[in-house]
Amino acid sequence: MPRKNADSISVLMPAKNAESTIELAIKSTLLALGNNSELLILLDNCTDSTELKVNKMRDSRIRIIKSSENLGVAKALNLLAKEAKHDILARMDADDVTLPWRFVLQRRALRAWKADIVFPSHLVFGDPVSPRMRPSIWSRIRPDQAKLALCVSNPFIHAGALLTREVFQNLGGYSECPAEDYDLWIRATLSNYKVLRTATPGVLVRLHKSQVTRNPEWEKKLSKDTQLSQTLASLRFTVLGVKLKDSSKIRIQIGSKLYLLLLEHIRCQPLLFRVVLSRNLRKVSYE
Repeated sequence: MPRKNADSISVLMPAKNAESTIELAIKSTLLALGNNSELLILLDNCTDSTELKVNKMRDSRIRIIKSSENLGVAKALNLLAKEAKHDILARMDADDVTLPWRFVLQRRALRAWKADIVFPSHLVFGDPVSPRMRPSIWSRIRPDQAKLALCVSNPFIHAGALLTREVFQNLGGYSECPAEDYDLWIRATLSNYKVLRTATPGVLVRLHKSQVTRNPEWEKKLSKDTQLSQTLASLRFTVLGVKLKDSSKIRIQIGSKLYLLLLEHIRCQPLLFRVVLSRNLRKVSYE
């Protein structure tokens, strides 16, 4: 049975000890949301004042779910998706900022491109080395380009994702692995869902020392993760047409067969997309 308010959005926001950033994340997201949409916040066994700050936010669109155990991002998001009322799901992190036009432009792109998953471009702020706000390369990644882009790295900001409930359910939701978002986007493209990134920024991504992805232990887990390794190897075989020894690895050795094949594919791309892929390949390469 179709759900009510089919054009409305359920935004999924897991929060783990985010007392210093969650108020801005909530306020900016509500500002961008329509009146019939909702913001679902999962308090993941918070031990600071996150819950107190969330409870102070008076808005009927906010729904709060509490967990007394540490769920982690994947479990938390799968639980929030089950609780969501609407057929369009969106992601938001408790430490980032939603730009006012984000959801309007994403829904428009979802319809115009007949896409299944839509991401915005983004800006980065809070870097202690370079504290000024700075952009990523604001370039569109079309659905026909997404597979090659994901073969190189993950160019899609998790906090910016917007997708249909049907697609999320068909993919089985998030897998419990260190890079649950990267794994899901790969599985989406392998299932021939249309994944799109727009050129317009929709999220401000905050960099800070306590980010999971900046933790060396997370890097170790990622390098040993069999779930992502398998999906990445499947994608690279699909795109490149050959099985390679190192096709399951995120880090790519310069001069390897995988590196050279990716370079060959990159050189055939339109200029701006070629620049994006070349930059991303440099980021994940090593001597």
